[in-house]
Amino acid sequence: TGDPDVFWYDATLPVSSMTVTPTLPATGWYTDSVKASFAATDQPVDPAYPPTVYYQLDSGGWNTASGVLTFAAEGSHKLQYQARDKASNAEQVKELTFGIDKTAPIVTMQADRAPNATNWYTAAVTFTLLVVTARRAVTAPLPPWRPALRRRALAPLAAALLATTLLA
Repeated sequence: TGDPDVFWYDATLPVSSMTVTPTLPATGWYTDSVKASFAATDQPVDPAYPPTVYYQLDSGGWNTASGVLTFAAEGSHKLQYQARDKASNAEQVKELTFGIDKTAPIVTMQADRAPNATNWYTAAVTFTLLVVTARRAVTAPLPPWRPALRRRALAPLAAALLATTLLA
């Protein structure tokens, strides 16, 4: 109001929220860019001075969050955010940790020995599957293979093991 003898005391912290698209995978890793939008509420509601949401990605500076933000850089990230109101009240910093890995894995499989002259294995053979992603390398030994199985029949097993290894 215009009365110089009246002042307002605001001790209520604003509250922020964030919506991430797509939703965070169980692994914590996205395979494409991530979009985030922010909102905040405050009491008492003052349409002339809505609360503002600020965010910080990794160790960068704090920025005002407006509209939809897109994060595309590959690697591990820590996104922090908080709402502040006109009275300089600030909520506790909230945080989301996630990774972006857009690079397809490289999969190789190596037998412990070469097949015979007719391209067959006639005794148990051990294969090692190596999966290399932008994040890490995973080596998974396969169980001994049954005799008389051609090399080209290994592709379905390798795909199934890869899926199991990456989801684990």
